[in-house]
Amino acid sequence: MNDFLYTTINQGKQGFDDIYNCLDPRSYFTQLSAHGYAIPQEAKPHFETIMGYLQKQRRRRVLKVVDLGCSYGVNGAILKRDIEWSELQRYFCETKPPQKSGIEVDRAYFSSFNTNSKLDIVGFDVADKALEYGIQIGFIDDGVAADLETSSLTKSNAFKARNADLIISTGCVGYISEKTFGKILTEVEFEIVPWVASFVLRMFPYTDIEDELESHGLFTEKLSSSLFFQRNFVSEIERRNALAELERLGVDPTPEYDGNCFYAELYLSRPQNEIVDKPVTLVANVK
Repeated sequence: MNDFLYTTINQGKQGFDDIYNCLDPRSYFTQLSAHGYAIPQEAKPHFETIMGYLQKQRRRRVLKVVDLGCSYGVNGAILKRDIEWSELQRYFCETKPPQKSGIEVDRAYFSSFNTNSKLDIVGFDVADKALEYGIQIGFIDDGVAADLETSSLTKSNAFKARNADLIISTGCVGYISEKTFGKILTEVEFEIVPWVASFVLRMFPYTDIEDELESHGLFTEKLSSSLFFQRNFVSEIERRNALAELERLGVDPTPEYDGNCFYAELYLSRPQNEIVDKPVTLVANVK
């Protein structure tokens, strides 16, 4: 099972636990921006292409998306509110939270950005404060604060994700395993099983998750033509650990070595009948 392996691999990565569950995301953006973190923006055009195909395929007026590891609702801000990553960085790195009613100030600022009414985003994360911020600020529509690696969904939380069309993630694989995916697909009621689009660091094997998804009728393809920058290595120790792990897995570490950074790959899982005549290169690639 991947969860034990993921724990071992994560021991070689820089930890950012202190920024993931604050009352607002200023520390999150300040620290991650210092290391060039950019995977949400890298993922945006590919998610948009996938959502466009899926919306037509299923004839949805409103597409429902579950964002695993949503943190402060960053993917929601980028996808639903069409706020550029650079703008999120600028705002949260340059402004200080007011002593009182800070969230109201942030909400007022971001209210000027467009809202995509054809997108309903439900965030999942263990970080309850971050999740609540994302909901209150309007980056996501609803949320579930739960650790599905160790517990099951309550009926009320399962209902929030009911009939989702797409499950996305941009960095939580490695912190969650096939257990989380399996519980959502087992415990949530779906009219049609949702697609799953995951951006996964190359040092984290995805095979157990692929197997779990296949047991629910989803078949996985990798967009092998592209690598996606996640962030720069924080230290020489982290760099050496990452390169060694890639070599241990039999993955060519040259891109990480040359770029001095982490790279992710995109996996897309769909029901077999929705793959026919639409390979991942057509559905997930950006023209």
